Amino acid sequence: TVPSLGIFRNRFGTMIFSSDGLWQACLVAFWFWAFASHHSLDAVLLFNVSWFGSAFLFFSVLGDQAMCWLVPKKTPRVWYNKVKGATMFLGGINSSLSLLSLLVLRAIGDGFFAKQKEREILFASFAVGHFSQFIINVPCFLVSKGLIDGKKLNSVLKKANMKWQELEWVKPDTTMLFIFIIDGFGFAANVYVMSQ
Repeated sequence: TVPSLGIFRNRFGTMIFSSDGLWQACLVAFWFWAFASHHSLDAVLLFNVSWFGSAFLFFSVLGDQAMCWLVPKKTPRVWYNKVKGATMFLGGINSSLSLLSLLVLRAIGDGFFAKQKEREILFASFAVGHFSQFIINVPCFLVSKGLIDGKKLNSVLKKANMKWQELEWVKPDTTMLFIFIIDGFGFAANVYVMSQ
């Protein structure tokens, strides 16, 4: 179930705007428009600007928004703030990828990056940005959807001091599933443009 649109207070009294379904629908509508009305290179850059920009907004500007599915409700304030600080850092990194995508979009329109090798460097970097977010969630996706027995991952996870039971996405997991799918698509789209 996609959370409904609404405003509520988290346990620390901070106002949070819950609009998972709304922002997802708006992004998908924007991407349909971008891919239907623009050349694939421009459309992928518009996709990057909006997706990386959304991560900046969600994790940095609205830092408390993600906390409800990152830490348990009874987490001490000091640990809540440490996790929130880490997610704000994640959002900050996404802001640079969003800005770079926007600047490349403008520069290509002005005749820059005309050589394929130049574009390959840029789109390979964008693809890695999406892939890094996608690949770390593959085990969570496989376990949460019952596609693999989590016990089979123990030998790999042991190196990271984790157990397969810790690979759960917070329920309901529609937001994480959306992020997982979109980052997979973002990786594929950037690789596609890179190879053109």
